[in-house]
Amino acid sequence: MEKPQQNDFGTESVVFPPNTPLEFTLEKIEAGLYEPFKPDGSRDQPYPHFRFTYKDAEGDIYQTQPMRFPRAFQFNEKAGFWRHIGALFGRPLTEEDAGAVEIDLGPGFDTWEDVLSRDKMPNLFAKKDEVRPLQVRSIKVHGKELISSDSKVLLMFSTQKKKDKDGKPKRDSNGDEIEYSKLESVFPISSGESGKKKRPV
Repeated sequence: MEKPQQNDFGTESVVFPPNTPLEFTLEKIEAGLYEPFKPDGSRDQPYPHFRFTYKDAEGDIYQTQPMRFPRAFQFNEKAGFWRHIGALFGRPLTEEDAGAVEIDLGPGFDTWEDVLSRDKMPNLFAKKDEVRPLQVRSIKVHGKELISSDSKVLLMFSTQKKKDKDGKPKRDSNGDEIEYSKLESVFPISSGESGKKKRPV
């Protein structure tokens, strides 16, 4: 797994075993503005996104790709945000459960308009000397706090090869193709067993 340059935990890369559920503990959830790339290579308009950071028992970190804020927090069982929240809660959420979600982004974020504000919401991938992303203070479902040292999930990955802009495999200084772990699924911790050790890259 290649960690973003902005990762607070360093830049060491690891590849997690594919097709094996691995146990991770939630470290933090961040929020901020993010501009996804369009198919033509241009940037989309900045929109609030979440990013989940997990740590395994060996201390290795995995950060998810940015997950778009649900518009006005509408429920979509296929959306990454709702799948991660359900896994942390202990089971997939329903639309009724989604109505019981409480999110605390800190002072000044009391309305949907506050969340959408470019003046208030920092960049998710902060550059040097920019304000860091918001660290979500609390997410509760039916009163259960999800941001805690007891919040665990199972993550399952596939192994992919990095490619350059021409679609050719990227290679390291030894000429070997560079691999990375792509997150395929997130499960409640009760749905399986943790898996094998990781292989450092």
